[in-house]
Amino acid sequence: MINSMLNSSGVPHNLWGDCLFAANEILNRVPHKNTNQSPYEVWKERKPSYKKLKVWGCLAKVRIPLPKRTKLEPKTIDCVFIGYAKNSAAYRFLVFKSEISDINVNTIIESDDAEFFEHIFPYKEERISFTNKRARDIKQNSSTSVQQNEQVSSSSAQQKEDDEAIEPRRASKRARVTKDFGPDFLTYITEGEPQTYKEAMTSPESPFWKETINNEMESIMYDNTWQLVDLPPGNFGSLGEIRETGLQLTAPPPLVQELKTKMQSSGMPWPGDEGEQRWEQAWLAIKKVWASKWNERAYFNTRKVKLDHDYLCMAVLVQEIINVDYAFVIHTTNPSSGDSSEIYAEVVKGLGETLVGAYPGRALSFISKKNALDSPQVLGYPSKPVGLFIRRSIIFRSDSNGEDLEGYAGAGLYDR
Repeated sequence: MINSMLNSSGVPHNLWGDCLFAANEILNRVPHKNTNQSPYEVWKERKPSYKKLKVWGCLAKVRIPLPKRTKLEPKTIDCVFIGYAKNSAAYRFLVFKSEISDINVNTIIESDDAEFFEHIFPYKEERISFTNKRARDIKQNSSTSVQQNEQVSSSSAQQKEDDEAIEPRRASKRARVTKDFGPDFLTYITEGEPQTYKEAMTSPESPFWKETINNEMESIMYDNTWQLVDLPPGNFGSLGEIRETGLQLTAPPPLVQELKTKMQSSGMPWPGDEGEQRWEQAWLAIKKVWASKWNERAYFNTRKVKLDHDYLCMAVLVQEIINVDYAFVIHTTNPSSGDSSEIYAEVVKGLGETLVGAYPGRALSFISKKNALDSPQVLGYPSKPVGLFIRRSIIFRSDSNGEDLEGYAGAGLYDR
């Protein structure tokens, strides 16, 4: 049902959570074939009303609240209906088009003052318009390409002969097995993610980035992870200069040879076998780990515990990434209650970065008494639509003595 609602309306699939709640509102009002009663009727002991139900993903003209109205600006904004408010009789909308400076596109609002156009689907029409434009561009480009191909046919033939002379790349003969985690599970790569707050807020996924930020802030405040303090006095601009200097280092040949020997003897892939560019990427990663000793968070933490920053020693740990199906973390003491007789655990699909990264949704979480591990208590069910998987590769991460220095929690402060 959710797939049908998403596809028929054209709404971006990252709004699947709102779609789920809207579908639940409908199903709770549908009578069961055996009892001829709906879940709503069983729970409320009265017949449900269907007047509030609207076509999900349709266009809605939402009237602007009086405090934000002006005489010369429009009195409504174009929105897409995405569900029902949890704590009121209002509807939830995603702003699709707005000419009001105080109301941004891709913002979720709630209102009960709107006019619905249940036969118009803005996202679907936008997609069709884009597809038609793309088809026209391809047709125009293809006619141009035909003329160009006639002019370069002779040079293409020569290029083909040159390519055939190149030794073909060796490929693995091992059979590749495709792993399937189900049609509702998506695998994302991180290269296309927003790099700044502004990019996140102006992207089509901004509602989910806002939700992710709020969830992370709530978690930090609830667990007392950080305390807000004033910035220490002094000029810390030299920290950035030190990091930049570290990134300019050139790898000495003896270091490269020793690293290659150690990695190959351990059965790890050597980056240089994939080309000079691949080795340069690996060397840059190593330098970034070294340079992270002088990042602001680490430096301020050493000052906070009155630790001489020079006592901190940084090494680079080279590890092969295992393409696991699941990742988990177990706390031997419940971090929420401080109860040492309980464990707290979280589990996700994919690499551990799925668990610690700022991705929407929650992991499977549970607690259990250490003397009754076969009777866990589930705290949260998994809702992350994201899994991170990777081909055989290596990772360079920090391996400092920060975890061994008294009063200093160095884990997680440095790059990898």
